[in-house]
Amino acid sequence: MNDPQTERLLAEVREIAARVGLTARPVSVDEFHEMGRRARLRRGQRFHITRSATGSPLASSWWTDEAAARERFRVLVESFGRLPGATIALVDEAERKALAVWPEAP
Repeated sequence: MNDPQTERLLAEVREIAARVGLTARPVSVDEFHEMGRRARLRRGQRFHITRSATGSPLASSWWTDEAAARERFRVLVESFGRLPGATIALVDEAERKALAVWPEAP
């Protein structure tokens, strides 16, 4: 149950949506992430760098230029790569393909 202000806002959104012929439905976590991925691609943010340590995500960044993303990846490996259990990945989200991963798999 939401607070009364949130409930009023949701009721208003439902009413407006009904007036223009839209229906609301729950969105799965996967759908939510896919919508975000598509929105970032529309803005040109194709290259995604993620950093984690001991399996926990720490930070991510998005880049429009592959060369800039690769340079940032290199800098992160030099600085962040010293942490125990650190992993860094550069992914081309348009191709859904890892471009670089540190440490490299054996």
